[in-house]
Amino acid sequence: MTEDNFELAVVQVPSPAQGEFLVKNLWLSIEAGIRTMMHEPDVEASKSTIPLLQKGEPVHSFTVGQIIQSRHPRFPKGSYVTGLCNWQEYFISDGARMQIVDADLAPVRYYLGIMGAMAAPAYFGLLDVGKITDGETVVVSAAAGSIGSVACQVAKLTGCRVVGITGSDEKVDWLVNELGIDAAVNYKKADNLQDCLKSACSGGGIDVFFDSVAGKSLEAVIDVMKVHGRILAYGALHGYDGGDSVWPTNYLKIIYKRLCVKGLSSLDYLNRLPEYHAQMSRWISEGKVRWRETVYEGIENAVPAWIGLFQGKNIGKMLVKLGDPEQIP
Repeated sequence: MTEDNFELAVVQVPSPAQGEFLVKNLWLSIEAGIRTMMHEPDVEASKSTIPLLQKGEPVHSFTVGQIIQSRHPRFPKGSYVTGLCNWQEYFISDGARMQIVDADLAPVRYYLGIMGAMAAPAYFGLLDVGKITDGETVVVSAAAGSIGSVACQVAKLTGCRVVGITGSDEKVDWLVNELGIDAAVNYKKADNLQDCLKSACSGGGIDVFFDSVAGKSLEAVIDVMKVHGRILAYGALHGYDGGDSVWPTNYLKIIYKRLCVKGLSSLDYLNRLPEYHAQMSRWISEGKVRWRETVYEGIENAVPAWIGLFQGKNIGKMLVKLGDPEQIP
């Protein structure tokens, strides 16, 4: 994918009808998973719960915006809302799949990053599905990203030994010296990722793997997993943009080691976001979690930001700022 695959268009936004409201988008969430919406339709994709993008349609992801006009009883003017929306500066909504967010609880952009729907599976997946416990070893791929960094900190706060896989020395330094995880591996410098992981895990093997990448890193982790280990599959970044197969060549070891592999989706936790917001805001206020953001400005830079995500140009959450909130009496 290149910038030539996209077009920036100017369209007329209508006034809201009864039961609708007009939103000024303030922030776009830049997510690698958008790439999966752009593949040609096939049998498996037709079963997806996320709609595929057709040629000529607007790109969409999670956004945060401010309601500047409203004819909807449950969405008053001046409120801030988040939801899966098109990449555009203004849009009309009837409230479907939109949620009001509390701007007093946290800055609204946090609802796309550390308190966002995309990060919630890092919390619920590790605690409810992976059932991590004090003293276990947890490995996280894409560890310096917005989701991986949350997973690292949730595991660390639970008392686990945490090892991150990332793609630069700068990110290794941030993970170890700022987030406080136990070790991190720069896979781009690793001659043998399996050996690096064994060393980082102090030779004890891996109990839980939170994975957003698949491919070669998944293969390496499977080799180091303990018997009855758990793999939480949240993404396959390795194959999103025409990379090699995401499927591990050592698949049989999943059977031999009796590993449990469970897929995760943010859609499964939308109804539990208030629970996640309450816990994460508490950790933030107590200084127990840290985060970083990489911010581009202007809708014209949304595509460069998205392409930059695949090039590893972000630490933490990649965002695009579209504007500032209006002063609404």
